[in-house]
Amino acid sequence: GHVDATGACLAYLDMSPRHDFWRGYAVTRKFYQGARARAAALGFGFERFFPAADGFSRERLTGMLEARGIRGLLLPVHVEHEPERLSLADFPVDLTHFASVAIGGEYMDPGVHFASNSQYMSGRMARQHLRALGYARPGLVIEPKVDRGTDAHFQAGFFSDRWPEPDIPVPMLFAKPGDEAAFAAWYRAHRPDCVVANFPYVREWLEGLRVAVPRQCAFAILDWDESMPALAGVDQRSDAVAAAAVDLLVAQLDRNEVGFPPIAHGVFIEGVWVDGPSAPPRAPAKPAAAAPRRQAARG
Repeated sequence: GHVDATGACLAYLDMSPRHDFWRGYAVTRKFYQGARARAAALGFGFERFFPAADGFSRERLTGMLEARGIRGLLLPVHVEHEPERLSLADFPVDLTHFASVAIGGEYMDPGVHFASNSQYMSGRMARQHLRALGYARPGLVIEPKVDRGTDAHFQAGFFSDRWPEPDIPVPMLFAKPGDEAAFAAWYRAHRPDCVVANFPYVREWLEGLRVAVPRQCAFAILDWDESMPALAGVDQRSDAVAAAAVDLLVAQLDRNEVGFPPIAHGVFIEGVWVDGPSAPPRAPAKPAAAAPRRQAARG
């Protein structure tokens, strides 16, 4: 009554524009590594396809997967996409023929089961740790596509730390590669004591302004991994997210379920804060020296 993994294979549909694109982002590296490792641990084969880079049509890709006997699909969110909302129409495959699970976000209209980092808790965690480290004016820089793709969860968590009182000492900046001038104007106008961003190139923007990190302004990243030992930030544990997606997919295969579920279920994995040299504890402000007491004049 259970799926026989012997010879069974799961397909990982990477919608990146190039075959090597996934290597450039912590989250996409971890998605792939975590999914492949979990599939192997459960006895499943694992094959990655690049429908966008290879120009597969819906008919060709669907036929290819069926010809190989593949019944389970993993659908990782692709970070270069800029949707109004995540849509399964972006994948050129007839999903009614397969069991499928999204990795990293919630696809809509219709929905499928998904596993994701809890971006709300990642934003909240970053703010709480920076507060504990002594940073009172952190500024958040988020790419618009990331904010849309996560339903603004990062910013919601970041600014919710002292709910219900609003706590936005520095307004958030939407910025993407090429927006260095907008970042420079924002930084000079608001002078945050720490910049928090979802991608590490924002630190290069700080250094381009001749801002000494962390002496003049600290930096923390919302998508940390082991390739960034000089940075502080949130490890989203994207490998664990992908492993949870594989578990959801195998459970569907075990129940012989294909197509779109009547109710899409989600698993959220919380990240962990990682201390790093880019955001060290701030020395507490020294109290003002007491004025010397006057001696009473003696006659």
